[in-house]
Amino acid sequence: MVMARNAYDHASDRLYKAKGEQAKHEYTMTPDVPAFIQAKMNAYNISENYYKSKWLEDQEKGHNLNADAIPIRVAKASRDIASDYKYKQAFEKQKGHHIGALSMEDDPKLVHSMKVAKIQSEREYKKAYEKEKTKYHTPLDMMNVELAKKAQNLASNFDYKHLIHQYRLPPDNMTAQQAKMAYGLRSDIAYRSDLEWMREGGWIPLGSMEHKKVQRAAEILSEKKYRQHPSSLEFTSVPDSPDLVQAKINSKNLNDVWIVQHCGLLRFIDRC
Repeated sequence: MVMARNAYDHASDRLYKAKGEQAKHEYTMTPDVPAFIQAKMNAYNISENYYKSKWLEDQEKGHNLNADAIPIRVAKASRDIASDYKYKQAFEKQKGHHIGALSMEDDPKLVHSMKVAKIQSEREYKKAYEKEKTKYHTPLDMMNVELAKKAQNLASNFDYKHLIHQYRLPPDNMTAQQAKMAYGLRSDIAYRSDLEWMREGGWIPLGSMEHKKVQRAAEILSEKKYRQHPSSLEFTSVPDSPDLVQAKINSKNLNDVWIVQHCGLLRFIDRC
């Protein structure tokens, strides 16, 4: 038993380190050691409580600022600059002060706005030009005008062609009769007048070569004569020929009505 207890004490890790742990807390160090001072400073820098200690002390003491303090004045000025109300305060005060104007000319702001609008208006910009555009006078004897007239006369077809003088001759004048005769000889209507009575009046003698040729061509091109109807052909079939008998048998075999009737008759016979 005693040997077991001694073995347990030797194997115990807690008992093995007990003297070392006790010796850790039994030492003496002077407070002015550099390493100890450095550790304290590091602890102060890391400590959040020490970091906020001054601010917490100021909160406990409180503070008092006068209304005319520089930070308060700066804050008020910044607020007024950023405030939309302060920006429009002068405009809101002057809103109802121009209602009593007798005309637009009495209000200097409206007059200024009208002048600005006229300066920016394209219509006003071109108004003087549009008025002076039609007020253009050219002397009639100007060289450019005379040249333009001559060029127009040269380019004009009206002055280029002159009509022949119209004169009259008596009907029995020899020159007029000769001119009429020459016009009649050159006239195409008078030249072809003899052929008008023959137009659409063609004739071919019956029995001539051309007449026979036309008749023969009509017979060749005739559809009625080219294709003859089967009913017009005389044909008589032998009723007991092998081909006709075989055709009848095939027709009966393919006839559904005959097959049904024949099968029904066979069934009736079998029942009887």
